Amino acid sequence: MGDACHSDAVPHLVETPQTADRGEEPSVLLRARGLTKSFVGHTVLADIDLDLRAGQVHGLVGENGAGKSTLMKILAGVHTADRGTVELDGRQVSFHHPLQAQAAGISTVFQEFNLLPERTVAENIWLGREPRRRGLVDVGRMHRDTQALLDDLGVTGLRPQQRVRTLSVAEQQVVEIAKAVSYDARIIAMDEPTAALADHEVALLYSIIRGLTARGVAILYVSHRLKEIFDLCQTITVLKDGRHVATRPATELDDNELVRLMVGREMSAFFPDPVEGTSLGEPRLQLRDAGNGYVDGVDLTLRAGEIVGISGLQGSGRTELMEAIFGVTPFTRGEMLVDGRATRPRSPRAAVRSGIALVTEDRKATGLALNQSILDNALGPVRAVFARRSGRARREVPGLLTNLEVAARALDQEVQFLSGGNQQKVVLARWLATDPKVVLMDEPTPRHRRRRQARDLRADARPGQGGRRRPHGLQRAAGGDRHVRPDPRHARRTAGRRAAGGVVGGGGPPGRDRSLGGSPMSTTHAGRRVGLPDRFRNLTSTGIVLIVLVGAVVLGSILTAVEGRNFFTTGNLRDILTATSILGFIAIGQTLVILGGSLDLSVPFVASLTGVIAGGIMAGETGNVLPGILAAVAVAAVIGLVNGVVVSIFHVHGFIATLGMGLIISGYIATNYQGNHGSAPQSFRSIGISFIGPLPVSTLLMLGCAALAILLLRRTRVGHHLYAVGGNPEVARLSGVRTSVPIITAHVLCSVLAAFAGLLLLARLSVGNPTIGSQGQYDLMSIAAVVLGGTLLAGGKGNITGTVAGVAIFAVMDNVMAVMQTDSFLRNVVRGVVIVAAVAVYARRDIDRRPARFERPGVLDAALQEAK
Repeated sequence: MGDACHSDAVPHLVETPQTADRGEEPSVLLRARGLTKSFVGHTVLADIDLDLRAGQVHGLVGENGAGKSTLMKILAGVHTADRGTVELDGRQVSFHHPLQAQAAGISTVFQEFNLLPERTVAENIWLGREPRRRGLVDVGRMHRDTQALLDDLGVTGLRPQQRVRTLSVAEQQVVEIAKAVSYDARIIAMDEPTAALADHEVALLYSIIRGLTARGVAILYVSHRLKEIFDLCQTITVLKDGRHVATRPATELDDNELVRLMVGREMSAFFPDPVEGTSLGEPRLQLRDAGNGYVDGVDLTLRAGEIVGISGLQGSGRTELMEAIFGVTPFTRGEMLVDGRATRPRSPRAAVRSGIALVTEDRKATGLALNQSILDNALGPVRAVFARRSGRARREVPGLLTNLEVAARALDQEVQFLSGGNQQKVVLARWLATDPKVVLMDEPTPRHRRRRQARDLRADARPGQGGRRRPHGLQRAAGGDRHVRPDPRHARRTAGRRAAGGVVGGGGPPGRDRSLGGSPMSTTHAGRRVGLPDRFRNLTSTGIVLIVLVGAVVLGSILTAVEGRNFFTTGNLRDILTATSILGFIAIGQTLVILGGSLDLSVPFVASLTGVIAGGIMAGETGNVLPGILAAVAVAAVIGLVNGVVVSIFHVHGFIATLGMGLIISGYIATNYQGNHGSAPQSFRSIGISFIGPLPVSTLLMLGCAALAILLLRRTRVGHHLYAVGGNPEVARLSGVRTSVPIITAHVLCSVLAAFAGLLLLARLSVGNPTIGSQGQYDLMSIAAVVLGGTLLAGGKGNITGTVAGVAIFAVMDNVMAVMQTDSFLRNVVRGVVIVAAVAVYARRDIDRRPARFERPGVLDAALQEAK
């Protein structure tokens, strides 16, 4: 297959499958009859029939809310149909989980990528199916299998070890397809696979699809791009309002007929002329030589009643221009005028007050509050910025939503239950409710939906109101009066250098294109931010925290020298190492829990409880040491098991679940243990005070646990799945991961490690102290060490090495401040400053390391060039 893809890198777009060339009727792989699905009383699919044949591409088309995505999710096992049947190879099947569909040979490439940005290409592709050798994940085989998949698809330049967050959108699309193919899929459903790709990147996708159909794979292809439908598909099914309209051979349809079936009107109605009586008014928005750290030399005029399109290659500065106008990254030079008045919004709130609205590119991340109602979302900006208008807006919003044809059960329905198209309409409604002067639309929809958006803008672009948007790629904005494009040649320039500006007009040289009414514009390197030095920007979190640790040691030696003390004495260093042990055990466990997206506030109480239980059982007798240790570990494991079950099975947030458990343990201790309890025999106490060479035994034990934790995370399925669940639990679930298993495992291990800390405290104190855990603030200090070590509190990113370094930093700080005899208040202040500073550096570094997608040729570009 790989050779076939390379030999036909620029495919003949009207080519048909080989079976069709031989005049044979391809066999039916999947037959669906009468599929019906309702959500909260609203029927989204009604009696849908569908046949998918081997070696053919079957197009599925329809307007927003037609039911395409729901049908795909039923076939993928995400949803279960209320009624109807699905037959695979003549056998009736019913899928209740995506893993079942994948095992049966049905894979789906969703429009919204199901990838984990902090994991590698290989880890994403084989998530939930990691190859193992002797019980451990076989990383080498995983990389080899991934490379074979990419080679088979004809893709070059993409490495299995690359983290997904460093990839362009086109490259992530390739990873999604490779993941679908890895299941040995016989049927692959693709939902808008080219929605985020530039035109020149689509050719290889065509080639990949043809390679798959040549192997007999059936493709269900969902798209609103009519050209793609006719280029690729042999059969087309049309849905409208959740009902089956028609299924016909592609050769029997043309653009006009297909549009008529989809929407019930002719194609000419898609691109409306200006509303009758609308004429261009005075300038609403004017930019004069405007620029900042991302774009530069922007001159643009937008008049009332006018729609202007901004286009350009990926990385040309389109989004950065929108954000500058909206005050996200304000202009630092030049002029910006709204209604002839100079303004330079320093924040989005200021921009909204100036009459500017921004429909962002990612509706789910930055456009909507998904768990709030349609009405609350629509009123959000008005309530936040124009509180006095809330009453009037509340009365007007229902009519606005009706005009935008939002399909929903009621205004109190949560936005997360709407289709993607209807969610986008709610985004538009929330900004139109502010009665804006200028509307900025940053890639608000894939191209297929722009026609309807153009109609909505036409209806709303009344005299005295302007609208502005940018299309994807070098295309004329649908329904726009004119459009401008930044010169894409800046994409190869270095950071901070101004590129040759100008609007590209046809094939001529850069410069002002009078015919388009454009204005000169240039951008700086949009993928670079002025921030940290390059060498520091590329450091990992572990590298940063190790540098901070070295700095803390150097600073500590200087400060103690001022006090007349030697920091590097054997005794002092042993004190620091010993101090890391107890907090180290708890912080390692806390890291595991946080990586999974949870939290454990019960650890100090677990440490206290296990200490008094073990001390009571040992009672100073050497023969009771092992029973005491086993009892402490067993109690901790049960506590961790309960925490994990409550968090993962009953979906109680880790903060609440473990806080409640901590209070329960605290109450039990207060009731049953008054003062110190039990005692440790001398043989056990030696663990807390003995050394092997220069290192304390307790420190060696902690480092051993750290090594085992690193092995767990890197080489076991539980570790890989823990990262996946913390990164995105839904992606993990759709990949076949039992999401409860890694969470429960992490909580059990966290509690057991807290028990080890409690046993170590018992060894040092000789008695069980029922309050020692809470007095040591091990819950907050362990979380602080984890954060300082570079682990995200949201989960999915971090490592044990950074945590151990974070613990050592706190030990050094406490040692130095003890020598300097600082009070507890100042110690906490210093700790807080260090934590906040570290998190700020990590955040700044992650911003600066965001990939500039044009810095290197894309995967698809490289593959096409190699094929040529």
